[in-house]
Amino acid sequence: MAGLAGLRALMRRSLILRVTVAALVAGAVLITVLLGVVTVTIRESVFSDKRDAVLADAMERVRTAQAVLDAATVTSPDEVAFLAQTQVTSIRGSSAGAGGVGVALRRSGSESSSVAINDLSTDSAMDALVTHDITQAVEDAPAGTLAWRPTQVPASMHSGSGQEPGVLVGTRLSLPVAGQYDVYVLYTLAPEQRLVTVASRAVITAGVGFALVTVLGVWTVTARVLRPVRQTSLAAQRLASGTLSERIEVRGEDELAGLATSFNTMAASLQAQIERYAALSTVQRLFVSDVSHELRTPLTTIRMASDQLYAARTEIEDPLARRSAELLNDQVDRFQTMLTDLLEISRIDSGRVELRVSQEDLREVVRRGLS
Repeated sequence: MAGLAGLRALMRRSLILRVTVAALVAGAVLITVLLGVVTVTIRESVFSDKRDAVLADAMERVRTAQAVLDAATVTSPDEVAFLAQTQVTSIRGSSAGAGGVGVALRRSGSESSSVAINDLSTDSAMDALVTHDITQAVEDAPAGTLAWRPTQVPASMHSGSGQEPGVLVGTRLSLPVAGQYDVYVLYTLAPEQRLVTVASRAVITAGVGFALVTVLGVWTVTARVLRPVRQTSLAAQRLASGTLSERIEVRGEDELAGLATSFNTMAASLQAQIERYAALSTVQRLFVSDVSHELRTPLTTIRMASDQLYAARTEIEDPLARRSAELLNDQVDRFQTMLTDLLEISRIDSGRVELRVSQEDLREVVRRGLS
């Protein structure tokens, strides 16, 4: 869970990773669909061709065997059994080139002749393969036609290990004296299965290679596309930190070039505005400084006159004039304080005063403020 959460957090922070993962997922889905379609197409094509070839070969073997049976002159059950065994062996040998691996001969369920021979087969494993399904299909098939079913070739009937796919073909043979018998020929599809397996592996290999190339290409292209965006982001951070001369190199005429041009225009506008404000601030500080110093001379004169009037207030008989002298003195004191503060602020703005941090008792500050 922690690893998954870390991956999600990394994907939220990386657009390149998100695009690459999306491309990988899309590629995996595409390759899976392509693999399924190609594998099914190849399997259907290969097995369809092989099935047609198997049915054609089986029909040829049965016709040859039937011709031999029709031309034979046998009268006893032993002669019929020997002739049938000979044809079973012949079919097995002649069908080997087309993938035949086994032959079985069974008495037809509808045959009622009093003469019968034993069931024959080239391999005992054929007994389990001749099921009711294929037997019924042979019974229902029109005369001269073949019935077939997909099956599995047991390991005992081939040199490999495990079962192999195969086709069991059945039809009717007419034996002299003994009547109707069903013949079943088993063909292996192992070569075709190996072909399909090799083709599937080739498709998988090509698909994985294509996916890796796609991911690498998407990563490279996305990284190249996002490089100007990343440069713009870093330039914006430097611009925000105070580097007003920061600019981006404009390359080409595409959307990213338009982004760089817009950023440079914005940076130039911000620099011009900040320089204008800085110049205005300088003028303002000079004005405050000049006004503060110019006010000191008239204030000194007013201060002297106010002190004279305030010192002689007891000699003034007119109460209104005496009160005016007191108010004048208070306001001159207040004006003196404000002018002192203004001069102090002017010196701080000019950088000629260095501020120092000191500890103060806030209770004393509050008392002074309330008094």
